[in-house]
Amino acid sequence: MTCVFPSAQIDAATITFSLGNLVNNDTDANEETVLIEFNALVQNVNGNQVGTSLNNTFSTIVNGTTTSTSSPLTVTVVEPSLSVAKTVVAAPPVAGGPITYTVTINNAPGVATAYNLTVNDVLDSNLTLNSVTATSIPTYTSFMNTSAGNVASGSISELRASDSVTLRIVATVNSAVGGSVTIPNTAELTYTSLPGANGTTSNPTGSSNIGTPGDTNGERTGSGGINDYRTNGLVNLPLGSLGNRIWYDANGDGIQDVTEEGIAGVTVRLTWPGPDGNFRYHRR
Repeated sequence: MTCVFPSAQIDAATITFSLGNLVNNDTDANEETVLIEFNALVQNVNGNQVGTSLNNTFSTIVNGTTTSTSSPLTVTVVEPSLSVAKTVVAAPPVAGGPITYTVTINNAPGVATAYNLTVNDVLDSNLTLNSVTATSIPTYTSFMNTSAGNVASGSISELRASDSVTLRIVATVNSAVGGSVTIPNTAELTYTSLPGANGTTSNPTGSSNIGTPGDTNGERTGSGGINDYRTNGLVNLPLGSLGNRIWYDANGDGIQDVTEEGIAGVTVRLTWPGPDGNFRYHRR
């Protein structure tokens, strides 16, 4: 079969391939075919959200007359679905003592892979950062600790569907903090829809015309607006302190109920280890 090498003309969402005159020089009974392969880019726009159906059909036109039209071929937009859970390992902490947070990042089942995950946790001024480590992470991905000063941060290369990563953040409660203080803490997470610094694809032809991340023709990011790949985990932690009531806790729930009267004449002795947490005994 001979024909003119197809030249493509793009008009809005319609692509026209002009083949010129087709001449079949093969005289056997077998059908001859023309195969045209092209790439399309799923735009980073409001209309393309998880679950959106994108349909495609093609028609053959001979001498200006449509001779056949294909059935629609449908693809469905997929996206990552990440959540962040933040907890305190042992609470409540005390002034001068350690505090350990866990940050667990989950990607839901049956969704797209998330790339270039960045965790950023600015610790409260009442805390001093000690360390950040990944305690649970899939073997195919990696964690890089980028923490500096009192900001716990790090990057994770990718996270596939149904997988999770757990980070451990260890800090010290400043010794001058009063017992009535509540320490807020939020871990922020951003990620992207494609791997690499600018987004790369793996289509069979090797061609990739991806624009700037966050743009209409670029990968989806967490920069804001349509680029909504951003979430967080929050925990508010009150420091441990002594109260001023002693009662008989009949039901053991730690709460003084109406029927649980206070106990008078009780002496309470407190032994405080000091800001370094060490007890010192002096021999007499």
